[in-house]
Formats: sequence, C-alpha cells, structure tokens
Amino acid sequence: MTESHSDTLCALTLAEASEKLLAREISSLELTQAHLSRIRDIDPQVGAFLAISEAAEEAARQSDTRLRQGGEAIRALEGCPLARQDNFVT
Repeated sequence: MTESHSDTLCALTLAEASEKLLAREISSLELTQAHLSRIRDIDPQVGAFLAISEAAEEAARQSDTRLRQGGEAIRALEGCPLARQDNFVT
C-alpha cells in the first residue's frame, strides 16, 4: 500500500514539520488539514478528542502569512498543529 501525502505529513515529527514549514516545503494549512482529516477518520473508533477547534484552518492560514513574512513574527513551533490534553473530568 502506498503512503498518501496526508499520511506522510501526519508521520512527521514536530521537528521535521517545523523544518519543512520554515523551508516552505509545506504549508501550515496543508499540515493542519492532513491532521484534521486523520482525526475525522480515526477518532470515531478511539474517542481521543472531545472537541476540535473550528478555527484551526484559519489559524493555519495566519501562520502561513507569518511564515511568508518571516522575521520576528515567527514563533516557536509556528504553523505546527497541536492537540491539548484535558486533565479534568468534564
């Protein structure tokens, strides 16, 4: 079975993704959409996510703008999609 581009993006480490984003080999939007797609495909079986931000793609677009502009606008892990763990009973 051939690995898809989306699978390849989801398999990147955080360091690899950051490097590719800074080199503009991939976009934050592309990376975010790959992860959102994987979440939609797998989460119904594992139930790992309570909520997914509706603003994720817009945040990725904003990161892509900052990455294009460069300079001091770049933050640590700029453009890398992240998930947070909820440690509280909800």
